[in-house]
Amino acid sequence: MPLREASPGLLNRAAVLDHLPRALSLAERRGLSVTVLVIALDEPPASRAALAEAERDVARRLAPRLRTHEVMAHWGSGQFLIVLPDADVPSALVLAGDLRQLAAEMVIAAQR
Repeated sequence: MPLREASPGLLNRAAVLDHLPRALSLAERRGLSVTVLVIALDEPPASRAALAEAERDVARRLAPRLRTHEVMAHWGSGQFLIVLPDADVPSALVLAGDLRQLAAEMVIAAQR
């Protein structure tokens, strides 16, 4: 079974579900926290081709904002999961705000 989704090129649900317990265990041993963000497209495109393109665009724009030890995965149709090891709530909220701003810019650009 492949660990990456072909369309957005991200880890798939099975791979991130395999990764998450290890991240939680490591964080517990080190006394750190793990934050998980869920990102969903507000209005996913109806056609499969348009949805795949939108997911690739989200992955291409958001993934570079993450640090190398953070994991972004394709969770479901128009949905993404981001695992942030060693991120406390305030730093996760900053990242979530940044990702929301990037997403808003994507929507504005698409409307032009």
